[in-house]
Amino acid sequence: MFNNHYCFLQKEKGRRSYSRCECAYKRRLTDFSYKVALATYTDLNAKATLLNNKVIDFNASSSQADLDAAKQLWKDSRAAWEQSEAFLFGPVATQDIDPGIDDWPVNKADFDSLLVSNVHFTAGYLDSAQTTLKGFHPLEYLLFGANGNKLASDVTPKEKEYMLGLADYLKRMTDKIIKSWNPTEPANYLTQVVNAGQAGSFMQLSVQLLRK
Repeated sequence: MFNNHYCFLQKEKGRRSYSRCECAYKRRLTDFSYKVALATYTDLNAKATLLNNKVIDFNASSSQADLDAAKQLWKDSRAAWEQSEAFLFGPVATQDIDPGIDDWPVNKADFDSLLVSNVHFTAGYLDSAQTTLKGFHPLEYLLFGANGNKLASDVTPKEKEYMLGLADYLKRMTDKIIKSWNPTEPANYLTQVVNAGQAGSFMQLSVQLLRK
C-alpha cells in the first residue's frame, strides 16, 4: 500500500537530515485511525448499547439481577470511555460530546429537584439539559446509589425514568461518535486524519507544522 521510495535522505546546508517519510507517516495515521480511534469508539458504542438495553430490561423487570448487570455494564462502558480519553480530539471535542458524557461533579441540588419534578426525560430534554445532569455520572449515581450498594427495591419510578433517558442519551452520543469516524460516511473525520497533510484535508496546516 505504501511505497518505500517515498522515504529518503536529503542534503540540507551541508547536513545530512531526514526530510519526510510519507510511507511511514501515512501508515501511522492509518493505524491510529482504524486500529486505535475507530476500534476504541466501536467498543465504547457496543458497550453503551448493551448498557442501554439492560437499563430497559431493568425498567421492565425491577429485578436485582438486571440492576446488577446494568451496574457491570456501566463499569464496562466507563472503562471504554476512559481509554478513548487518550485521544480526546476531533468530533468528541468539537461537537461537545465530551462534556455531555463526562462533566463532573453532578449538580446534586438540581439532580434531586429533577427527581421530584414533573420533567419527562425525553431525548429532547436531555439534549438541552446542563451537562452535569446527563452522561456517565448521574447514571452512576442512579444505578449505584451514594454508597455504591443500591438495591433494586430502592429505585423509584422517577429514577427509572431518568435512568432510561440517561442510558439512551449515552448510547446516542456514542452513535454520534461512531458516525463521525465511520470511513463510509461523507465528510468523516477518519478520512481527514488519514489524509492529513494532503490536499483536501482540513488538517493540512497542523501536519505541515509537525513536519518542520
